[in-house]
Amino acid sequence: MNGEALKRPLPAERRLLLYLLPYRYSPEMFEAPREVGQDLISEGISIRKDNLPRVLKRLRDEGFIEERTMHMRGYARRRKAYFLTPKGQRVAEELYKEIASERVSYKDVEGRLRSLTLRELMEEEGLKKSQLLSLLFRIWEGEGTVTRTTIDSILKGEKTDRVAYLNEAPLPHVFYGREQELKELSDWCMDRRSGIYVITGIAGIGKTTLAAEFLNRKREEFHVFWKRIHRWDSLKSILSHLALFLASTGRPRLKSLLATDKDIQLGEIVQILKEDLNGTGTIMAFDDFQRASDELLGFFTTWKEAIEDTEGIKIILIGRHVIPIYDRREVVLEGFVKEMVLEGLDEESSRKLACWRDGHQALHLRRDLQKPLPGGDQPPLGGLHIPPPCLLKRLLHRRGDRFQDH
Repeated sequence: MNGEALKRPLPAERRLLLYLLPYRYSPEMFEAPREVGQDLISEGISIRKDNLPRVLKRLRDEGFIEERTMHMRGYARRRKAYFLTPKGQRVAEELYKEIASERVSYKDVEGRLRSLTLRELMEEEGLKKSQLLSLLFRIWEGEGTVTRTTIDSILKGEKTDRVAYLNEAPLPHVFYGREQELKELSDWCMDRRSGIYVITGIAGIGKTTLAAEFLNRKREEFHVFWKRIHRWDSLKSILSHLALFLASTGRPRLKSLLATDKDIQLGEIVQILKEDLNGTGTIMAFDDFQRASDELLGFFTTWKEAIEDTEGIKIILIGRHVIPIYDRREVVLEGFVKEMVLEGLDEESSRKLACWRDGHQALHLRRDLQKPLPGGDQPPLGGLHIPPPCLLKRLLHRRGDRFQDH
């Protein structure tokens, strides 16, 4: 390229090929990273979002990229995700090699001015392929000489690619209070050692809401997994979810093992879970654990014993009573298991939650009163001004059946 790539920005199509190069589609992928959605693509290649569809269409028509509708991290509904085709992968790799061979002036931490290729600079400073565009943008913006400050700013902007398996998690619309409980869980996660946290309490006290909110807050820092246990769940059904989760993190061994016809031993499964999760920084929550069958209790007991000498595997068990897979010694003396007996919300948080629920219910009632009746008749409040939810609820409470007469 004779230095042209460093003098002026590449065309948007070429920037997009470089941007998508680190993200590869796999049939085992449970959800797509947010980086391959339109929001972050437009930000990553520095193009207005309303101009992006034209660029995507040109590359798609030429067979360089493919569009898939998938679950995407951080979104409730499926969204469009974009990946390179094999043809696009080859072109992007060639483009990367050409640009990486360009030379740039680099002032290192000792103040020495050196001439390095971009590849040499990235290898020396630990930059990834996904960070090449960030480096190029800084050069295009007029940084003729790359400095250590430039490198630090790129490294600080790096986001980890974490998997959030939260389809079954009842993520709350609003969340009040529980700051002390959230802090205790966060402090527990900061300990590199693996461990188990047991959350118990009466039905409806907020165990599930607390755990779901915690995992949702930690999804950018850890791999997170959620599974609610039903009375009909077998060991095989639980393992199938774990296998999909592991495969989406790039660890398909358990999925491959379950796909075979051979008789699988529990020890073999536990060993795979131990090896594939060790050091990954993963939080796994199992809700309604009081429903676990004897078969599942045996599995979790064996799994618990296997991870005692590992790091980064955090398991949260949620149930109405103490789970019989550990003894008091592991809580009091070893600290491998921690317990939390959840109590009611504080008064202020309870008041805020009650106000939100009242307003939410009144809003739905307000909408129902505006709907036409069967047969095309006027709605109960047809033609009348509908009061706001807070006033509507007060009127219904005070007037009762008289309100329907109007």
